[in-house]
Amino acid sequence: MDLGGKKALVTGASRGIGKATALALAKEGADVAINYVNNGNLASEVAEQIESMGSKTLVLQADVGDSQQVKSMFRTIKQQWGGVDVLVNNAGGRCDGALLELDESSWNRALEVHLLGTVRCCRLALPAMIERREGAVVNVGSVAGLRGVKDIAAYATVKAAIMHLTRCLAMEVSQHNVRVNCVAPGIIDTDFHTVTPAEVKKHAVDNRIMLHRLGRPEEVAQTIVFLVKNDYITGEVLMVDGGLTMRIA
Repeated sequence: MDLGGKKALVTGASRGIGKATALALAKEGADVAINYVNNGNLASEVAEQIESMGSKTLVLQADVGDSQQVKSMFRTIKQQWGGVDVLVNNAGGRCDGALLELDESSWNRALEVHLLGTVRCCRLALPAMIERREGAVVNVGSVAGLRGVKDIAAYATVKAAIMHLTRCLAMEVSQHNVRVNCVAPGIIDTDFHTVTPAEVKKHAVDNRIMLHRLGRPEEVAQTIVFLVKNDYITGEVLMVDGGLTMRIA
């Protein structure tokens, strides 16, 4: 897919992987809608950077964990752009805690934001893609969804579900020339991991990550753009983890 003039939506795009992805798509010539929940100032800064590249942008506040807010966001996109050609489901957040420690509301929030948020955005973005017979969806999973990880049961579970959803959805829409893929980042140097203890990150870098460093959000963004542009890849989950999942330590 040539991204020149295409319309993209990146959820959770005010910082981290979402911000890097929005900028990478704009660099390829796409117009990019920036979704955020709380960081309006940061989202506006991302929008300014996109406009400085010559691309158009929309700044859209919506919690993907809220069905009505997602519907309102897509109404605005339809009014302004008619729909999107590219959807990157990046919005998420931490949901730490062992299974016996997390109450049901924490589990519900993890499901609403990560899994159902992805489902909601796909359901509203896909009709325009199907009508145009061209489109790409990239979901953001995690290596945590590939195997058990201590004390993040809810997070690992919903990320595993997103990966399986990716494969199922790819099969459903392939006949319409719409592709669905997923990236599974490892430990990326973003705000998400600021609460991760330094000793945990050091152990990972020294003993588990084959490239012996944390990943950069731009490296995940490059992979997302690759999956969007390559017209012969669908139903794939691509790890971006420096070799983390190659080892068990």
